[in-house]
Amino acid sequence: DNNTFGITINTEDAFKNESYAGGDNGSIQDLAIIYKWSERMRTLAVNDFYITNTAGDVIAGYDKELDQEIDAVTGHTLNKLILSDLEENTVIVKINAANVLDYAGNSIDGTTDDGAENDIYEFKFTHDYTPPTISSISARGNVSSTAIVQSSKYKGNDGSIEDINFEFTWSDNISSTVTNFVEASVNVNITGFNDDNNPVFTAIFTEVNMNVQPPGKIIEIVVDGTAVKDDAGNLSTDTKIFSFLYDTFHPEVTISVEGETAGEIGSNDYNHRGSEGLGDDETFTLTIEINDIMPVDFISGHISKTNFTVPDGDGVFTPQVNVNSNLYDFYGIFMTDTDDHSYKNVYYNTKSTASWTTQNNNALDQGTETANPRVASAHLVAIESQNENTYIKKIGELFNPYTMIIGATDNGDEANEGNWKWQYSADSPIIFGTGAGDAFALATPGEGDPDPWYQNWNSDEPNNSGEAGEDYGYFFTDGSRNGKWNDGGVVNSHAILEIEEDQMNKYTMTIVPSEEGVITIEVPASLGMTDAAGNLTEDDDIGHNDNPFTFTYDRTGPLASITTEINPRDTDRTPAIVLNVSDNVAIGNTDGIDNDDDSEIDEGDEDNWVYIVAIVTIDGAIAPVFISFEEDNWVNPAFTYASTALEDDFVGMPPFYPANGTDVTIHLALDASGTGFEDGTYSDLIFRFFDRAGNETDLNGLEEGIQSLIAREFVIDNSGPEILTWTVTGVTSTTEIDEDDYYNGN
Repeated sequence: DNNTFGITINTEDAFKNESYAGGDNGSIQDLAIIYKWSERMRTLAVNDFYITNTAGDVIAGYDKELDQEIDAVTGHTLNKLILSDLEENTVIVKINAANVLDYAGNSIDGTTDDGAENDIYEFKFTHDYTPPTISSISARGNVSSTAIVQSSKYKGNDGSIEDINFEFTWSDNISSTVTNFVEASVNVNITGFNDDNNPVFTAIFTEVNMNVQPPGKIIEIVVDGTAVKDDAGNLSTDTKIFSFLYDTFHPEVTISVEGETAGEIGSNDYNHRGSEGLGDDETFTLTIEINDIMPVDFISGHISKTNFTVPDGDGVFTPQVNVNSNLYDFYGIFMTDTDDHSYKNVYYNTKSTASWTTQNNNALDQGTETANPRVASAHLVAIESQNENTYIKKIGELFNPYTMIIGATDNGDEANEGNWKWQYSADSPIIFGTGAGDAFALATPGEGDPDPWYQNWNSDEPNNSGEAGEDYGYFFTDGSRNGKWNDGGVVNSHAILEIEEDQMNKYTMTIVPSEEGVITIEVPASLGMTDAAGNLTEDDDIGHNDNPFTFTYDRTGPLASITTEINPRDTDRTPAIVLNVSDNVAIGNTDGIDNDDDSEIDEGDEDNWVYIVAIVTIDGAIAPVFISFEEDNWVNPAFTYASTALEDDFVGMPPFYPANGTDVTIHLALDASGTGFEDGTYSDLIFRFFDRAGNETDLNGLEEGIQSLIAREFVIDNSGPEILTWTVTGVTSTTEIDEDDYYNGN
């Protein structure tokens, strides 16, 4: 129904006036404009046709030729104008009517454009042979309007999860019927879509479907354009990935302290008495672990502390991971497969190119090699599974077309040639396979290794080609080789850094207590420690077990004395003695057994107490003593007896309360039921006192050691007198008189 129309030469697609002429699978192709005349034309030449843009400027730089046929039935002329190498543009094909006449000499009448131009016949179309591409992907918080870009660390609406609005902008208008070019990854589902503003499409990802759980999540979407056509019919080949870290959770802080000789200390402990318990200052290692999904920027200034100092030269924390932002860009976190060796490991791309050796040294410098004997906390990527290999492909597609450095190498002496290792650490690389080309075979996994190992060498690789050989692993990111590995020589390339999830965010430093008392260590939000997304640390945890962390440093033993000695001879089978004990833990006591309903740090010394141990010698043998307090006691009520027999440890012995210089009367017995001492003489009544740090009695306050409090010998005499023998004699005669005998005097 049209006297003029176009045809693409290769794809043979017809197009009309005011429509589109497409390409041939993304390439330019010749176009033919067909003119069906109403009669036979006398004169018509190729130069009678010319092309302008919509502004009227004549377009040059293309080739044209004109074919002509005469219809055998009607005798009408049919012209085919062939256009070659015509660049993309909206063009108008025009005819110079002055040179175009029919056999009667009449010029063309311009009826096809309503007579507006009686001497020019026009055919307008848009020439577009380039497939549509995704120009940009952007995202923004639905409530906060915070912009999100590729590899962002995003904390939502000031720490609250919110929906995310995505916007996808294409290079051309695309078919309004195609709205499925966005595919959900394993992490998120698309729920809404509208295309009211071609070529800009929007989608809303809801917080319900994103399902962000602690400690955060990588949100990843795939834009698959392979089913998308523009208005010219060009099929897109574009696929893009957009990902970011969604983290609204406060980093959790765990603090631990280990003594140089005393070992690990628990929060709210008191059992620290200095080096070897000899009263000397002890050096401690403070470790702060931060539970977060990626490395945080932590400095010693984020610590609030009391009662300790930092030795010269040791004041800087030693982090297990410290990624240099001048060298690396964050990409993402591998969260595809929970069973994968690399699950939750963090990945970075280098900002610049360098040799394999330089990239390897830089990677190892981002962490430490002491935390794990098998794997350093930071290293060049070691690809241990198909899922991880696919993940690395995404990094390459985003950052580094063609090739990237990975941590594989068989560099070394000739004996190591063909023994391909992952450079997990500087001195302990692990062999994952041996051989060349089709003969390459994976190694048998050792303890802690991926089982099985993985490889994805390109065809006939590794092959160690060339005179210099090829000792380093590279990852192809282009064309049909995308995702394959190659062995190569010294080539400057970008590299991928891998951070071991279980080794990051651990910081250590050396500290020495500055005085006896409560040591407090805390990482409060007020000091500004944030994670990569900007979330502040929690001020403290439930129960105050981890942040803040406290322990009582006590290296001075109790002072003890006898106020009133035990009676040297007593009729009471449960004799009393008055003791006076004081201990310096009251400088800021941390309760373990609380007496005044204060679960934290006491202000005075009312809760101060020590362990009491006592023995006595009975009939030449040492026996335990049971004690009871005369006044009410918060552990052993009055006249309830507790054993003081020291066995393996002083812990568990009766608490002597209070140990604040107050006279305390205790009663002694032989068992828990209060059985008193039998009549007799008792010696070596010995009392020992241990504070909660394990320091034993210090009688003179000058030196530590076993300095027992020894009471004097005592006698229990609870029986009335009786006549044992009778002797009768005469006063003058001194004659002894026997019982029942007769006596005749002097």
